[in-house]
Amino acid sequence: MLVGGIDPSLTNTGMAVLDNGQPVYRHSYGEDGHKTDTTLIRNRRMRGLRRYIRDCFAPFDLDLLVIEGPSFGSRYGNPHERGGLYHAVIADFDVRKVPIAIIPPATRAMWATGRGNADKPEVFAEVKTWWPGVYVANHDVGDALVLAAMGTLWLGGELPFVEKGRHRNALESVEWPKGVKA
Repeated sequence: MLVGGIDPSLTNTGMAVLDNGQPVYRHSYGEDGHKTDTTLIRNRRMRGLRRYIRDCFAPFDLDLLVIEGPSFGSRYGNPHERGGLYHAVIADFDVRKVPIAIIPPATRAMWATGRGNADKPEVFAEVKTWWPGVYVANHDVGDALVLAAMGTLWLGGELPFVEKGRHRNALESVEWPKGVKA
């Protein structure tokens, strides 16, 4: 069972794939923009990142893609552009007929740590305990691994840690694709 996770960001998108609960792909990529960038420059940057994400996942025949949904309360970055990237990535996987699940950011944090308001370093620290000896480059990759792990559990797969009540409970607030479940 192959489950992908994407933590979309213009500056550093986290990407991961789990094969039967084990990481087989972990990567992050993005570019810093500048306040003086024109709309056209920003659009080119977003299209390049979209293409990059699509190419990274091309070798994988995913059973499910799990993507972090919009953070409506975010005060940083450009929410308009982030939303454009989010919808473009969803469109690319939808065209490939990959089932897509949308995870709210607080649900990702709750699932990983037991606290919906856990910060990125807390989630990252927890993720690193799940696969000892597996290199996880940064919190963006860590978030992508959490998303892929959530999808793995939803599909009935096994993970390398003891499942807790929060893991099952948090799955109920996710927008899962119709007809995709263990």
